[in-house]
Amino acid sequence: MPESPFSAPSVEAMNSLLPGFEFTALISSSSLGAVYFANQRSLDRQVAIKILAPELGTQDAFQSRARAAAGLKHPNLISIFDSGTVGGIPYLVMEFVPGKSLSRSTKGKIVDFGQAMVLIEGICEGLACAHANGIFHGFLNPTNVLLNQKAEPKIGNFGLQESTQADASDDSAASYAAPEVLADSGSATAQSDIYSIAAIFYELITGRPHGPDTRPPSEISKCKPEIDVVVRRATDPDPANRMADVAAFQSALKKAASAGGLVKLQAAAPAVVATPETPVSGRKAGSVKAGFDWKLVRNLAIIAGLLYGIHLTWQLSGMMRVKREKQNKEILAKQAAEKERAIAEAARKRAIELAINPVSPGSKPELPDVPSRTVSPRESLDDLRSSLASGSRSEMPVGSVKKGDSDYFFVSEPMTWADAALFAEEHGAHLAVPDSVADPAWLLGEVAKGESAWIGVARGVGNPWVSVAGSVWVAPAEPSGAGPHLTVASGGLVAADGGSSQKPFIIQWHRDGSNPGKFSLQLAATARSLSQPNPVFPAGTVAFGDHSYLFVPQPVSWEAAGRLAESAGGNLAVISDPGELANVKAMTQSLKAEDGIWIGGSLEGSLWAWVTGEPWSANDWAADASATDEGLALCVMPGKGWDGRDRTEEASGFIIEWSADGKTGGAKPAAPVEDATALLARAKEVVVTADKKRNDALAANVKKLSWDIDSYVRGLNRSGQAQYGPSAGLIKACSDGNRLVVESLRSDQIVYSAEMLKLANYHVDKQAEIDKQFTDSLSTIRDAFVVKLTELKAKVQGAGQPKLVEEIEESIEAAADLDGWLESMGMEGGSDAGE
Repeated sequence: MPESPFSAPSVEAMNSLLPGFEFTALISSSSLGAVYFANQRSLDRQVAIKILAPELGTQDAFQSRARAAAGLKHPNLISIFDSGTVGGIPYLVMEFVPGKSLSRSTKGKIVDFGQAMVLIEGICEGLACAHANGIFHGFLNPTNVLLNQKAEPKIGNFGLQESTQADASDDSAASYAAPEVLADSGSATAQSDIYSIAAIFYELITGRPHGPDTRPPSEISKCKPEIDVVVRRATDPDPANRMADVAAFQSALKKAASAGGLVKLQAAAPAVVATPETPVSGRKAGSVKAGFDWKLVRNLAIIAGLLYGIHLTWQLSGMMRVKREKQNKEILAKQAAEKERAIAEAARKRAIELAINPVSPGSKPELPDVPSRTVSPRESLDDLRSSLASGSRSEMPVGSVKKGDSDYFFVSEPMTWADAALFAEEHGAHLAVPDSVADPAWLLGEVAKGESAWIGVARGVGNPWVSVAGSVWVAPAEPSGAGPHLTVASGGLVAADGGSSQKPFIIQWHRDGSNPGKFSLQLAATARSLSQPNPVFPAGTVAFGDHSYLFVPQPVSWEAAGRLAESAGGNLAVISDPGELANVKAMTQSLKAEDGIWIGGSLEGSLWAWVTGEPWSANDWAADASATDEGLALCVMPGKGWDGRDRTEEASGFIIEWSADGKTGGAKPAAPVEDATALLARAKEVVVTADKKRNDALAANVKKLSWDIDSYVRGLNRSGQAQYGPSAGLIKACSDGNRLVVESLRSDQIVYSAEMLKLANYHVDKQAEIDKQFTDSLSTIRDAFVVKLTELKAKVQGAGQPKLVEEIEESIEAAADLDGWLESMGMEGGSDAGE
C-alpha cells in the first residue's frame, strides 16, 4: 500500500498536466489511483485515463509493464493506447468501455447459468490471448472485468500487478486470487488465472464468493455435480493439480455443462438470489424473511427473462459476427485473386505489346494499371472520422458533394434527429443547413438522391425555426407535416416531423475546418444570449410556458451533464411541481433511453434534493426504483418513472432546463428531515427530563438509607453500637453514585439486625420501584414517539423521499427494544437498571 493516501487530481489539474486530452469527468478514485473520462484531441477519440499513485512502482518498471500490456489486442481485452509519467505520476491511456464492471452488473446475485457460461467463455478467450503472449494477470476479479453495451466482457489491469495486488489487499478482492499469488505476486501463471476464473464462475452461478470452506455449487444453484468437479479442480490450492491451460479449463467446463445439464431453480431459491451473503456493490444486504415473496419472484422472473434474452441476442450476434467475418474473408480473398489476375493479364498484354513494339532505348516502359479496392461511402466516412473531427479537410469521404465552401454527405442509416446531430458532430460536421431558397431542392436531388432526410433546422423557443448554427432560419415555404424538426422532402420542399422518427440525414462540413453547429458552441451562444430580450436556444429546445428544455442524447456522467448544462446558462432539469412533471413526461415519453435520462436530482445524506435548491414536492418514482443507496442521482426512465443511478455511470442523455426557478428565492416549506430531527430532539428532551427525575429519586433513596441507618445505630446502647456500628458503615458504602449496589448489600461481612435488614430491604425495593416507574414512563414516551414517526413516515412517503422513509422505518424497528432505543439516543438503558 502507498505510504501516504493518494489524492486524485481535479479534472482541471489533469487538463493542465496532459493538455493533449480534454478531461471531462472523474470516473472513480481510491488511495491507489484514479480513472478519468477524456477525449484525445488529436484523434477525437474517447478514452479512459488511469493514473497510479507514484509509490506503486518505478517509472522504468511501470513503462515495461505497460508496453507488454499494450501489445495485447483482443476483443475481450481492454486496449492500452499509450502510457507515460507526468509530474511523477504514472498514467495509462486506455480504451474507454461504456459499461459497468462485472461486480457492479451482477451485484452479488445469481446469474443465469447460460449467461454465466457466455461471460466465462469471453474471459477465457481474452486470457488465452494474454497467456499466448507470455502475460499473466494474477489478480483477476469481477472489478477489473468490464461489460460493454453488448454485455461482452473486457479484461483490464494487465501488467499492473503492484496496483492490482494493492487493490486486492481486502478480503473481497483477494478471494479471487490463487494462494501462490497472494504469497508472492510475481509468481502468477496460467494456473493462477484459471483459479481466478473458476472463483468468478462460482460466484456468478451461486451469488456467493468463493472461499476455502464454500459449499459445492450444485448445493446452491442446482447445477449438476459435474460442475462441482471442474470448479474443485480449478481452485485446487496446488497449481499442479489444476488444468494445464485456459483452453483445457474451458473445454472441461463446457463438457460438464453439456453432460450434467441443469435443474431449474425451485420457488424457494429466490431468497438466495435476492439476499446474497456478501454484497459486492457496497449496498446493504437485505435480510431473508419467512414466507413466499411474490414481488421477489416476479422481479427474478423479469431478470431471468432479460438475461435469457441477452443470452439469445449474444448467441445470435455471435453467429452473425462469424458469418460476417466469413463473408468478409471470402470477399477479400476474391478481390485479391481478381487483383492478381488483373496484374497477370496486364503483364501478359504488355509483354505481347513489347514483343510487337519494342521500347526504344532511354524510354520508360508504361506500368500496368493496378485495380484498387472499391470503398463504399460509409466505409470511407468511417475511415476518415478522426481526421474530419480534428478539422482536416484534405481528404473527404467517397460520395461527398461539394458546393460553395462546404461539403455535403448523405447518411442512409435512419436515426432520430437528435442522434443524427450527435453523429454529425462526432465526424466534425453538423446537420446540413440550407442557406438559400434553392438549397432544399439541391440537397434532396444532388446529395440525398431523392430520399427524404433530416436537415439541421428545428423549432426554437417562441416557435421560430432555428438552425444548428444558432440563427433563425426562414423556410422558403410553410413546411408541410407536423413536428419540431425539418426534413428535405419530395418536390424539393421542407417538411416537419417528430424528433422520435428515424430517418436518413445529410451532414455538412465547412472547408475551413470550422464547425458552427458544434454543440458546445451552441450552448455557449445560448449562455451569452440569455441577457437579451429574445435569447436564442439550441435547435430542438422545447418550451412549456416560461420553462425551456433541451434533450441531449450524449452519454455522460451526472456531474459532466451538470457542467454542460451550466455552460449553457441553465441547469439539469428540475421538477418541483406537478406541472413541470407533466412537461418532462410529455417530452420524454417517446424517447428511447435504456440507460435513463439525467435530471437535476441527487441523494444528499438522507434527502433527495434538486440542484437549484427548489423544494422536493413532486415525484414519479418507478415501482422498482433504486433510491436509497449513497452516490445516486436521478434518471427519468421513459414510460416507467424515476430511478436512481450511480452518478459516476453514464446515462443515455440528459435534459437542460432554462427558467427563473431557483433564482427568485422566497420561503420554502420545511423539509421532512427537519420534522424528523425536531421529533427526535423532542423525544430526547422528554426522556432526559424523565431520566433526571429518576436520578434525583435514586440519589434521595441512597441518602435516606444512610440517614435511617445512622439514626438507628445512634439509638442503640453502647453494646449495640459496638456490635452493629461497623456493619452500618459497610451498608452506607454499598452505593455507586446514586444507586444502591444490591450484591454488595448481600455481603457476608455485613451483620444485620432485624431493623437494619428491614431498612435495607425497604430501600432496595424503593430503588426497584423508581426504576419501574421510569421504565413505564419510557414505554409511554416511546409509544407516542412511534406514533409520531408513523405519521411522519406517511408524510415523507408523500414527499417522495424513499431514503428518509427507510431511516424512519429503521427507527420504528429499533424502538421495539426499549434499551436499544435509549442507547440510540446516547442514554443508558433503564429496563434492567435495578438488577
